[in-house]
Amino acid sequence: MVFALGSCTDSAAYREYEVFNESAGRFGQNALLEENLLARLRVKKLLRDGITWTKPPAWKEGEAGDFRLAAFLTDDFLEITLVHFPDAAGGIRANINRWAGQVNLAFSPRKISDYINDLVLYKTSSDLPYILINVLDIDENISDENTENVLVAIFLFEDEILFIKMLGGDDQLKKQENDFLNFVASIALKK
Repeated sequence: MVFALGSCTDSAAYREYEVFNESAGRFGQNALLEENLLARLRVKKLLRDGITWTKPPAWKEGEAGDFRLAAFLTDDFLEITLVHFPDAAGGIRANINRWAGQVNLAFSPRKISDYINDLVLYKTSSDLPYILINVLDIDENISDENTENVLVAIFLFEDEILFIKMLGGDDQLKKQENDFLNFVASIALKK
């Protein structure tokens, strides 16, 4: 059984601790919620059979390779990458923690669980399901001084997971958000 200390309330009379148990109880349900979300997200098709997309006209082709299916650069030097990994690549929670670390943020297990619980399943124009992660939306108490952000669309295929990620200054991301969302909505399986 794995325990991680979550929070502490201190008073003169007593000290109260809240313990997050990832495998049981109230926060253990989060693993089940994540599994349920992944099951609803999974497409019974193989990513290796190919996908198509329509890139915004202003985006320039970047370098692909290894795990990168494609990369694009915007006029303001944001990079958009399509990266694939076997199966679910550690799950949603582990990847949120990784992306948060890329912009020097860390979130409590409770904040991430609440965020995952509230995720919405979207569909592309070709009916492929995906979820959208906006790292700065995980905690409404993030300082306005944090100017970096990560926006990621997640697709789960039978054999692999696909992350479409845009990382950079939050102001830049906001300028490119519509193009990013239109790009994500254009993802389709090759016929």
